Formats: sequence, structure tokens, C-alpha cells
Amino acid sequence: MTFFKNLRQRWITFATGRADLSYILGKADPKVSLAERIYWLEQLIGWIRSSTQVAHGFDTDSGQLHSVRIKFLVQLLDRQPEWKSKVGATIRSILIESSGVSLFSQIGLSQETGFLGEGLRRLSKKFLPDAPRESDLSQVFARVFTSPSDVHWVKNISTDLAQHIFAILIIDDENAGAELLKSIASDMIDAMYILASRVEALGLSLEIRSRVPQKRVSESPFFKLNRLIKSFGEMDALPDVITACRIEIAQVYDHIETSGVSVAVVFKLDTLETSLFRIEVLAQLLGKISADSQKKVVPLFLGDLVEENIKKNSVTELIVTQFHLLAKKIVERTGASGEHYIARDRKEWLEMFASAFGGGLITVLTTVNKYLIFRLELAFFFEGVFHWINYSGCFLAMQFLGFTLATKQPSATAPALAGKLKDTGKVDEFVNEVIRIIRSQFAAAVGNIGAVIPGCIIFGLLYRTVFHSEVLTEKEAHHIIQSLHPFKTLTILHGAVTGVVLWFSSIAGGWLENWVVFHRLPEALARNGNLNRLFGAEKCRKFANRCLHGTSSFGMNVVLGFLLAFVPVMAKFFGLPIEAKHVTLSSGALSFAVVSLPFELREAKSIGFACLGICFILVLNFGVSFILALVVAQRARQVESFRIRALLVAVKQRFIKHPFAFLFAPVTEK
Repeated sequence: MTFFKNLRQRWITFATGRADLSYILGKADPKVSLAERIYWLEQLIGWIRSSTQVAHGFDTDSGQLHSVRIKFLVQLLDRQPEWKSKVGATIRSILIESSGVSLFSQIGLSQETGFLGEGLRRLSKKFLPDAPRESDLSQVFARVFTSPSDVHWVKNISTDLAQHIFAILIIDDENAGAELLKSIASDMIDAMYILASRVEALGLSLEIRSRVPQKRVSESPFFKLNRLIKSFGEMDALPDVITACRIEIAQVYDHIETSGVSVAVVFKLDTLETSLFRIEVLAQLLGKISADSQKKVVPLFLGDLVEENIKKNSVTELIVTQFHLLAKKIVERTGASGEHYIARDRKEWLEMFASAFGGGLITVLTTVNKYLIFRLELAFFFEGVFHWINYSGCFLAMQFLGFTLATKQPSATAPALAGKLKDTGKVDEFVNEVIRIIRSQFAAAVGNIGAVIPGCIIFGLLYRTVFHSEVLTEKEAHHIIQSLHPFKTLTILHGAVTGVVLWFSSIAGGWLENWVVFHRLPEALARNGNLNRLFGAEKCRKFANRCLHGTSSFGMNVVLGFLLAFVPVMAKFFGLPIEAKHVTLSSGALSFAVVSLPFELREAKSIGFACLGICFILVLNFGVSFILALVVAQRARQVESFRIRALLVAVKQRFIKHPFAFLFAPVTEK
């Protein structure tokens, strides 16, 4: 009968989310197995966490309701001495019989030494449960406090209530209290030993030492911290040593801000910071502050453990935290490369147009090669490789010749625009920057399309004259015209997909430049002895400088070509109707299609819809890549969304007053 009663009660608990309080308190027993006591504690915390069906005026989000439930529990135990004695003894036995070393040294802290290992550990925990270790207080803690709402009510426990709870654990038994405090203090000391050893290992690693002023290892504050805690004698110097450690961490952050970001280094710095903070708190709890203050610190410390435990088991939290600086640096480098895409006066506007016109002429050859590759009827993989060589080769030729591809501009200029948000609070300056970007984009788009359309037509006519045939067959020409219809095909989706591709290629370019700077590749090239003897020091220095400033564009061109080539190939592999439609390439394809058809077979209506499709592709290529780049730059630079909305209103007002300023640059900028 007892088995079925317990089974019924557990089913009620599972179905309703909580068990009856009187039933829970009546089941308190310090003599049962540790596993049963831990399950009982889970039920008790579950009752505190659960909501009530009775109408009340308490705030459930801030933990106010839970605090009221704890007060009710304490008052009930005061009126029921038998329950009070068993509850105190049961919780006390759990704390004494379970080791708290892992709780104090691991909960809320990264458990791996590298970013990838920590990410895999957290990911595996989503699918594989931990092996039961009832004697490990950290696992008990993780099982009991599972909800983000637990953070609020644990931190909101008042000093008087904390003292009352502690009294329940002691029950006026000095020996029991002394044993409990001794057990917890011993675990805290062991945890500090572990944390100090970890701080020393990370702080003295090559990645950290190479980014701070050189000193002997014995002079490092990380080395001194470990020796100080291991002696655990006079601890008055501890705050000064921890401060010195934090100064070195700040120096490393300053270094990577100027010399490139590594996720591995950021991960180590984050682990160092959290470990130092934990050592500081444990030292306070062990006697660095008065007993009254300790009662205030304990609930806050437990609340921090709950919060950090939830965050540190989150893969998303790990990625966001560790990649923030990398994203910021990539955005800054992309924005820096985007500055040369912004025309500020009539002369620069015309130079942008001429540069884009040259890019359009090269795109004519890119388009011709594209359809020659299609005619080879290669296997999907080799077709993708040939397209990659074609696209990236032409894009790199544009880069080396100083020409411009208009669709690369939005994802490069958006970070530069976001930089204006952070650097200045002047509305007029932001609006002026928007105007410069839009009219620069207009000049580049007109230059590309203005060159590719007549260029393809002239090429098609010359091809007909020389070879007495058309660039495209009649079937190919009709297919191209029909495929650009904005409403009967997926042209709009394809234009948006290409916008994502353009944005991602700019991110790849920024990442590559950050990688080159972080690994000091230009410096290595400039000082390489063999290269200096072969080409001379001055030429090596100039080549290294060109590598530094051209890396972002090089990476962007290679990745853009790869994605334009392989996105359709991978889509075919999975049977998805996805293509990459680039506005300049599509304009060239449509021009070849029109010139290849006999005059009597040219349907004006179909061609008109195809031109409309080109317009949609233009807007989506530019718009999607610009918006994605702006959003990423905004978050990386931590710019508030409401600020952007207010500034866009100012842009709209300026457009109403001076619309042509968004298209054509003045002779000289005011």
C-alpha cells in the first residue's frame, strides 16, 4: 500500500507541478538514503517555486510571491516543532554528507579550458543526462534550482529570514551547527585552491603573457595569487593581488582591441574574470567581513550561483559572450574597408561611377563564362568549382584593377554608418552619412548596370558577326527571360538569398583580416629573412602593407564567388528550388537573352516583367545585405534600437526636403 501511495503522490506532483506542503514536511527524514533526501528537497523547493491557485496581489516575476511562501513555511515550522526538527536535520545532513567543492569551484564557471570543448560539453548536456552523484552538492544544486525565476526569490531573501532559516538548520544544537559550518568552510577552502591553480595556469599561458608587458613569472600577480591562497595564512594582501590580476586582464583586452581578436583568448579572459570574482566572494564568506554582513551576502551568492549555473549551461550564452568582441572587431574592420566606398563630393561620386563602370565591363566576361560553363554539362561539384573560379577570378580582377562591384557596398558601408551612431550624437551628421552612402550606392549601381547592359549587347552583336551565331540559343534566351518574372518564379526569394550571401561574404572578409592581424602575418612577411634576401626589405614591407589592407576585400571576393557558385549546387543536391540571383549578372544575362533572340520573337511584355524582376533583385540584393550588416553592427557596437528609429525619421524628413541630394553629390561637400 505504501508503494502505491507514494506512486500516487508522485503522479500528483508530476501532473500538478507541486505536492501538498503538509505531505512534503511530513516526509522529512534524515535517516533515509541520501538519494531520497535529495528528492524530498526537490519537492520542497518545487513547492516554493510553484504558483498558487488562490487570488493574490504579489508579483510572481520579481520573486515576491516566493518570498511570501518561504515566510509562510518558516512560520509553519515554528508552530510545528517536530516538523521543524526533522526538516532542519534533513537539510543539514544533505549539506554535510555532500561535497561542496565542485559547487563552489565549478557551478557557474566554464569547466573546460577551451571554447570548443566547453561548447561541446554544454551541447552534450542538452541530450545526455549527468550520471547521478548524490554526494556532489553541485549536482544537487543543479537539480534543485532549475528555473530562471529561482534567481529572484533566492536573492530577495532578507537578512532576518536568512537568519531564521539558519536557525532551523541548527535547532539550537551548537555541535550540529559547528559541524555544518566546518564542513562548508573546508569545501570553500578546497574550492579556492582549485580556482587559484586554474587562474595561475590561465594567467601564465602564452596567449595571456604575450599580450602584457614582459615580466618574470615570479612577478606575475597570477603566480602570487596561487601562492598566497595555498599558504592561506595572512590574507590581507589578497584584494591587492586580485586587483593586479584584473589590471593585467584589462591590458590584454586593450591589446586585442588593436591587434585582432581570438575567441580562445576571450574565453580565457572570461574564465579568469569569473574565477577571480568567485575567489573574492569565497574569501569574504570565510571571514573577511562581519557575521551580520555574511547573512546578507549568502542569499546574493546563492542567487548568483543559480543565475550563473543556468547561463553557463546555455550554448547560446556561450556563443554570444565569446563572439561579442570578435563580432565587434569584424564589424570595425569591415566598416573601415567600407569607408572608401563612400563618395563625399562630385569628384569622388564620378570616380565611383567610373570604377563601377569598369566593374560592369568585367561582369560582361563573367556572364559569358557562366553560360559557357553551363554548356559543359559537368557534374554538380565540378560545375560549382568552375563557377567559383569564374566569379572569384573576376571579382579579384576588379579589386586589383581598382574597379567596384556595387552589391559589395551595402554590407561594407552599413558598419561604417553604425560607427557614426556610436561616435557622435549629432543627428545632422548621421543624416549626411546616410545621404553619402545612398548616393554612392546609386553611382555604383548605375555604373555597373550602365556598363553591363550595353557591354553585353555589343558583345552579342560582335559574336554574331564573327561566329555567325548567337551567344545564347533561343531556348536559353527564353528560359532566362521567363526565370526573371517576379511573380511567376521565385525571383524575389532568390534576390533575398543573394542579399544574405553578400552580407555573409563581408563578414568572412572582416574575419579574415582580423585573423591576419591577430597572427601578425604582415609583420612576419615583412621581416622574413628569405623573402628580404630575395626581393629586398622595401618590397617586402610594401607587399606586407598591401596584404594588410587588401585582406578583407580578398576574403570577401573569394567567399562571395564560392557562395554564388555553390549555393545553387547545394540546393540542387537537396532538391531545393534556390538560386543566387545577382543584379549585375542577371542584367547581363537578360541583355544577352534579348540580343540573342530574333526581333520577331522578342515579347515586350515578358521582357518588361523580366526588367521588373531585375528591379526587385536590385532592391533585395542591396536592402537585405545592408539591413543585416546594420543590425549586426548595431548589436556589436551596442547601439540602442530606439536611437536608430529616431534617426531614420530625420532621414525621411531630409528626403522630403531634398530628394535629389540622395542621388547626386554636390561639387564640394559643405
